[in-house]
Amino acid sequence: MSGFVRVVVAGAVWVSGVCGAGADPLTVSQATSTHLVGLNEWTRDGGHVVGQIFTAPDAVHTVLTSFSFRFATTRAGLDYEALVYEYSSSTNTSDGPTLPGSALFSSGPRNTGADGKAAPPSFSGLSVNLDPLKRYVAFLSTAGLNSGPDVFATLGGTNTNPYAGGWMFSPYTTNSLQQLLTSNSASNSGGDWDLEFTMTFAAPAAASIPEPATSVLLAAGVLTGVVRRRKRSIGGSALAKAL
Repeated sequence: MSGFVRVVVAGAVWVSGVCGAGADPLTVSQATSTHLVGLNEWTRDGGHVVGQIFTAPDAVHTVLTSFSFRFATTRAGLDYEALVYEYSSSTNTSDGPTLPGSALFSSGPRNTGADGKAAPPSFSGLSVNLDPLKRYVAFLSTAGLNSGPDVFATLGGTNTNPYAGGWMFSPYTTNSLQQLLTSNSASNSGGDWDLEFTMTFAAPAAASIPEPATSVLLAAGVLTGVVRRRKRSIGGSALAKAL
């Protein structure tokens, strides 16, 4: 049996989907925006990084299929890309980098265009497998894509802590993506901040299991084949004796 589920958490984060047979996609959305968060195309430290730390919503929906943020304001010609990494929440520098491993998703470079309205930060068609016991981060980066210090965008966000599965990712000890990949850095602007975002999750594709009627037909076909082979074997033996 399945049914539509809609859960409201803290008045701002909603989860919707169909639970039960089929494990349909699940959408998680943080829709509150009380502040603006900057994404700058600074040349200093190799670019700027801002995004959202998140977890799989449950043990079933462990494939990230899409995510989006909202540009509140943009200037023309902003170059950026979207990335998804596993996130290390440890603050111990001996535990390795903030972003261990390689990128789980990379959108490639995008540009906001001449009017600042092109290429909104929305990304679909993903198939990012998640461990429900780990944290991940989806973020926008201007690293290596600098167009100039005056090119920037702002994203909607809030400091009211509506999303329990993570927090805003905005490193305040560095703006360098390379440093996040190679060393541990303080990697948030406070656990009570979240970006405005929407993410969709799906269950992993299951192996194909035949329907009961199909299984019966397959079994009948195998049995028929066995009977025919046995008849041929008996007929051949009788012919050999007659000769």
